[in-house]
Amino acid sequence: MTDFLLLYENKGREIESLCLLKLELEHRGYSVVIDQIQYFFKRKYKASVIITPFLYNDNDLYKYVFCIAGKHQKIINLRWEQIFSRENEENLNGFFYPKDEALKIIHVCWGIRQANNLKKLNIEDKCLPVTGAMHLDLIRKKGYFKERNEIASKYNLRKDKKWILFISSFSHTTFSDKEKREILEFLGKERIQFIEISIQSKETILDWLVRIGGDGYEIVYRPHPSEKKNQILEELERKFNYFHVISDESVGQWIYCCDRVLNWCSTSAVQSVLLGKGDVILRPVEMDYQKDITIFDNARKVKTYNELKMVLQEDTKEVKSEGYSQYYRLDGKAYLKVADVCEQRLKSPLKQGIDYERILKCQSVWKRMKYEIVYKLYVPLLGIMYKKNILRGMTVSYGMVMRNTVSEEEMDFMEKRIEGLLYRQ
Repeated sequence: MTDFLLLYENKGREIESLCLLKLELEHRGYSVVIDQIQYFFKRKYKASVIITPFLYNDNDLYKYVFCIAGKHQKIINLRWEQIFSRENEENLNGFFYPKDEALKIIHVCWGIRQANNLKKLNIEDKCLPVTGAMHLDLIRKKGYFKERNEIASKYNLRKDKKWILFISSFSHTTFSDKEKREILEFLGKERIQFIEISIQSKETILDWLVRIGGDGYEIVYRPHPSEKKNQILEELERKFNYFHVISDESVGQWIYCCDRVLNWCSTSAVQSVLLGKGDVILRPVEMDYQKDITIFDNARKVKTYNELKMVLQEDTKEVKSEGYSQYYRLDGKAYLKVADVCEQRLKSPLKQGIDYERILKCQSVWKRMKYEIVYKLYVPLLGIMYKKNILRGMTVSYGMVMRNTVSEEEMDFMEKRIEGLLYRQ
């Protein structure tokens, strides 16, 4: 039995942080395994503590805990979604807050704002540790990121030009009709307006980026982890040698290497601010105050192409991080605090009292057969077909999971780099 099972959803967003946490827990003498949470079709793991990227409700506990590790009672939720629009933050009954049996587990909080919101759901203080965000630990660690010359050679970027990074949040714009229906089922019909704004904003912002690139910049378009590379982006890459769509490397790596960072609705803005690259938010389409992200209240919002041109000609203005302090504990080394939480949960004899009998009673017979029997047979076969390029067009969801899965080689390389920074200096 392993001590800790660390599950992740999006490779680019989470894997560096989990490597950091894994190495610290191993340094303390514990055994750790990292795996993709969407691999619920695999054999069941035996682990003392499970760390998840999200857990919102009983359905998540069934699919991503029970189907992976059985009736587990020691669970820590890292909650990789903690910065929301104003309306989603205020709606404690909405999708982004835990419900039912998920209220009983430990929820890691990046800052005091989220801890206070979760307390309103009657979650105990001891289940709401405020640790800071692990993904901010490495961004200012000297020597961690690859240098600009290496990145330029790897991705064919011109070193003599200024690099502009655009961090996309346009995942909804490439969803199929079925995926859009599923999103609306989870998040409600009010999401329709956000999807429409996303589509309009993406079209205008792409036009701006192409025009700006023609003035002598290298444009790096960083897709959202759930965004598919569609025909429009592929055509822009073919047509303009300065326009690059790159999913590889972490967003922190690209913020570090690029001269300027542009954003639309990504919470990666805090990383840009901490690395001194500004907080420029592109808003060609007005967003309703309630639908906007709260950390953007004091950000610089660019509404026209001419305004964007002027902003890029200015020196990067230092932005004080104090405006983020409610949402992020910024005293550093969040991974040590999260490791402390993990260690305490491992050593504690107390169980979280999750009622799996109630959860299982709510699952239909067909659903249990699908997840516990059919998928365990069908999905591995699907994987073989995907690798052999058979029915590739019919396995979009599986392909997205595969792209979000870290290889053993990637993991080994990342662990060696991080270990060298932490323990060999």
